[in-house]
Amino acid sequence: LTTLAEQGNLDDSTCWVCASRLGKRYFNPRHHCRVCSRAVCGQCSPSSIKIDDRKGLQRACTPCVSIAHKASGFATRLTSVAEGLQQISGGRGMSMAGPPILEDAVQQCEAGLSSLR
Repeated sequence: LTTLAEQGNLDDSTCWVCASRLGKRYFNPRHHCRVCSRAVCGQCSPSSIKIDDRKGLQRACTPCVSIAHKASGFATRLTSVAEGLQQISGGRGMSMAGPPILEDAVQQCEAGLSSLR
């Protein structure tokens, strides 16, 4: 999927996902994804997600929602990498308790790497 943004077209007159024309004149309201801030049509932004520093659910485009759904999987994988780094470094570093959170998993990886230096 090559989006208009990847092609360098970032104006607000077309949807960055499907390239449809946006605006009242075209009976296709312009929305903005609250994750990437790009202009999108309603069909390409049907989802709402919770963003940490904002109240309520926020509109998000389909590509951003897809990435957000993968975040918990990345956290689990990074936690596994961090545990391996801790084993290599002799067990020094921080330990994780509870379900993996992406930011915590990255910090754990960084702690494991710093103890190897």
